[in-house]
Amino acid sequence: MAFGQGSTVLQYVIRGSNLYCGKIGDLATIEAEVKVAELVHKKQHCPSVMPVVDSIKIDEKRVVMIVPFYPIPVSHTTVNEATILNVALCGLATVKAFSNKGLCHGDIKLFRSHENQRAVRSQDSSHSSNLIMESGSP
Repeated sequence: MAFGQGSTVLQYVIRGSNLYCGKIGDLATIEAEVKVAELVHKKQHCPSVMPVVDSIKIDEKRVVMIVPFYPIPVSHTTVNEATILNVALCGLATVKAFSNKGLCHGDIKLFRSHENQRAVRSQDSSHSSNLIMESGSP
């Protein structure tokens, strides 16, 4: 099964007995997203930010980024106090993880993790950019 997201295509990836998501796109787009993910995870623990499992060059123009498959959008979640708190904390933790590296995520999407139904993860770093601080800001 494949479906698109802007200029990329998402497909299911099976590695061993595990199901992952493969994001296929042009070399520059996917490599930039992989670099952001690696930077955000470097020397800091950020469980709310989706890790990149692998990236594989398909041909001269395309590459696939392999990430965990998070099948449940937060919008499909029963709303209760615990869910609201988890979503808020995940959003804040994601903003902080990117900010620590001088980045702004720009398009946070939250999903529930299939391995822990109470955990919430952010996906997709393709809209990340450098933080621009106003004059006089710390």
